[in-house]
Amino acid sequence: MTWPTGAIPTTALDQGTDVPPRAVFLDWAIKFNQLISHVSAFMQPLLESTDAPAARTVLDVYSRSQVDAAVQAAVPASTIAYFPRTTPPNGWLKANGAAVSRTTYAALFASIGTTFGVGDGTTTFNLPDLRGEFARGWDDGRGIDAGRALGTGQASANLSHSHSMTSAGDHLHSTGIGATVSAESFFNTAVLVRSAGTTNTGTAGAHTHTINADGGSEARPRNVALLACIKF
Repeated sequence: MTWPTGAIPTTALDQGTDVPPRAVFLDWAIKFNQLISHVSAFMQPLLESTDAPAARTVLDVYSRSQVDAAVQAAVPASTIAYFPRTTPPNGWLKANGAAVSRTTYAALFASIGTTFGVGDGTTTFNLPDLRGEFARGWDDGRGIDAGRALGTGQASANLSHSHSMTSAGDHLHSTGIGATVSAESFFNTAVLVRSAGTTNTGTAGAHTHTINADGGSEARPRNVALLACIKF
């Protein structure tokens, strides 16, 4: 319907007279009737709907279950994500290897099953434990990391390599001798002092050198610690 561009005059009503101008009431009645007609046309399909989903379709709105399904489709159960916080967001669990209920987290159990542990074997299953771990793409037949099953762990390792070292045959090694500081005499007995200098090892032919170990307790790239979580 088309509403009037200007305000409907209400002078008669404002003055408290018993009978406002007839044209004003007629104009109101027409507009009100049009409004009822439009509301009725909008509501009639809802009144005729036999169930809530049909009514929601007419209104173009979503139920809670439909919203949950849309969210689940966008971020499916078993999605792994990392968060800069100490607690998981709503809808997520810490990926810490814990045993959780197969019924409470049915969608997650349907997705990963017992890949990361059977739990108690009947009512629970285990989440992946990503604490302190680097994730690696599953080889899936490519042959770079062959022989791995999905979800299995892998110990640290360094690529096999060698170090070359050449011995120059018979040769000397010089070692320094530091000066000792004389202490005060003890019972008037002089303390022997050796002056600084060098001494040489023998020349007993070719020999080996030992390379000392260096490094920490693991091989790792630079990294940042974040909380690994899994969607349920």
